[in-house]
Amino acid sequence: MNISKGEILKKKVVLFIDGDDLQKEKMIAAVEKKLYGDQDVDRMIFNAGEGQTARAIEEVLSFSLFSTEKIVILKELDKLGKDEEEESGGKKNSKFDALIDFITHPRGDTPLLLFADSKKLPKRLLDALEKDAVKELKKTDVNQIREEMIRRCKEMDLSFTADAFQYFIDSVKNDVTSALMELEKLSAWSQKGEKITLEDCLRLIRSNHEEQVWGLIDEVAKQETESALKKLYQQFEQGEEPIGIISVLASSFRRMLICKSLTMEHAPKEEWSKKTGISGFVLTKTTEKSRKFSAEALQHGIRLLRCADEDSKGGKSDRFQVAERLVIDLCRVNEVDEKNDD
Repeated sequence: MNISKGEILKKKVVLFIDGDDLQKEKMIAAVEKKLYGDQDVDRMIFNAGEGQTARAIEEVLSFSLFSTEKIVILKELDKLGKDEEEESGGKKNSKFDALIDFITHPRGDTPLLLFADSKKLPKRLLDALEKDAVKELKKTDVNQIREEMIRRCKEMDLSFTADAFQYFIDSVKNDVTSALMELEKLSAWSQKGEKITLEDCLRLIRSNHEEQVWGLIDEVAKQETESALKKLYQQFEQGEEPIGIISVLASSFRRMLICKSLTMEHAPKEEWSKKTGISGFVLTKTTEKSRKFSAEALQHGIRLLRCADEDSKGGKSDRFQVAERLVIDLCRVNEVDEKNDD
């Protein structure tokens, strides 16, 4: 789907509905290219479902710290928090009103891109947007995923044996998020000039385990203990071992802390991959998740994970109970940090 530079500059706010991570990434990249060419762009990402709508609008009106050009993205608009959508005392909540006001009276030079995974959006929001400011994205099908993975493999100078590539495609199915993450992982594992084998894929591709861990981290960040435990039990039911879950969580928390530190230091983007050991889609996702925690909360989480790792390997404690206790404690790391602020 094409969108013109004039449309974006004139409307300032454009809503994209449906699609998946790959289609959204392509659209954002296309918008940046049309607006700013090859210039560096400061991409600021916020989540409406986590109460970040007001922050997104504030960012649109502020100056960019890292580059001369900026674009602001507000994701998951269909998950607007109740505190942003409901009426209070007979009046619409000010946060939601602020978004409607900005849509109808856009200010500043920075475009605001809205993304929603569902068409079930507040009527007031849709009424505020002009019809041609609402664009529908298609989802990536299996054949498109295959083509995109082949293209990315060429860019990354990555090659598979025929049976390995078929196993890779069969494993990710039509889940583009999983495909991108697994490809990044295989790239990090492979030796330059050597083909990725079926054995490599069997060893490294673990269904949607990493994506499930990210879902668990989301619930931890929101301090939703019950939901976090449900996600943990789902992984147990699928045969995942507590030690493996703890290991992936520990790796994720360490990388989130590095991303948090790099953000606070305003480190050049070219240093991020080198210091985190990840790049591309995985780095973007890790950076997004790191924004949900303070540096202190991530440090506390890493200490909890280190203790859980020792307990689960020591043989003295039930490893499933260790993982349960860990998740409960992790759900409190942000809470503890908030109390310290008070």
